[in-house]
Amino acid sequence: MACELLGLPFETAVMKFGDTASASFDIGSHASRTLYSVSNVISEAAKPLKEDILSFAANHLKVPQESLSIKDGIISGSGKEISIKELATIAHSYGHQFLSSACRVPPNSLPWYAQAAEVEVDMELGLVKVIKVAAAHDVGKVINPALCEGQIEGGVAQGVGYATREEMTYEEGKGFYNDGFHKYMLPTADDICEIESIFVESNDPKGVFGIKGIGECGVNPTLPAIFSAVEDATGVRFEVAPLTPGRVLEGLKKAGKI
Repeated sequence: MACELLGLPFETAVMKFGDTASASFDIGSHASRTLYSVSNVISEAAKPLKEDILSFAANHLKVPQESLSIKDGIISGSGKEISIKELATIAHSYGHQFLSSACRVPPNSLPWYAQAAEVEVDMELGLVKVIKVAAAHDVGKVINPALCEGQIEGGVAQGVGYATREEMTYEEGKGFYNDGFHKYMLPTADDICEIESIFVESNDPKGVFGIKGIGECGVNPTLPAIFSAVEDATGVRFEVAPLTPGRVLEGLKKAGKI
C-alpha cells in the first residue's frame, strides 16, 4: 500500500519493524482491523513524505512542483525525470532524508457477513455432521484474494469446532478434564466440511482503497448457521454449544423427537 500510494515499485521496499518504546501510541491491530488501521496510518504518513520528495525533486530539477508525479519509482514532469534512487542519493549528499511518521486512530468501519450451513443429523446416535458452509463476506476491496479466502476458511473451521466438538469440562477437585489436544477435540483436516468463500466487494470511503477487515468475521456467523441448520433438520433449537452426541440426544428426547 505504501508503494502504491507513493508510486514506487513494490520490489524496492524494505520492511523495518518499529519499536513500541519509540513509536507513538495507537489503538492496536485488534478487532479484524490490522490491514484497515495500518493502511490508514500509512496513508497519513505517505502524504507529507510524497510532498517532501516532490518538493526536493522540483528544486533539483528546476521545475514547478505541481508538474511532477511519481510512477514506478520515476519522478517526471515538465520534460524532465529522475529516479527515486538517484534523487535519494543526491538528497543524502545534502544531508537531507526523506522521512515521515504519523499516528492516527481511524474511524470505525463495520464489516458485514452471512453464512449458511448444510448438516446431517443422526437421530439415533446424536451425531451432527457439517457437510458444507457457504460464507459470504463484505470485505470492502479484496487486497490479497488468497489470504482473504484463507481467513474465511480458517474462521469457518474454527466455527465448526466451536459448534460441534470443542468443549472445556471442569471436574470438581480435579480441574479441567481437557488438559491436552488428545482430550480437547479440535477438528482436523478430515473433519472440515466443504467451504464456499464468497467475496462481496464494496467501497468503504473510510478505508484506503475502500478496504474493510475480515479476521474474526469468518468465525462469528458459523455457529448460528450450523445451529439453525440443525433446527431445520430436527425441529429442535439448541442453545448450548458444542452439539455433542449426548447433548443432541438429550435435546431430541426432551422435544419428543425420539
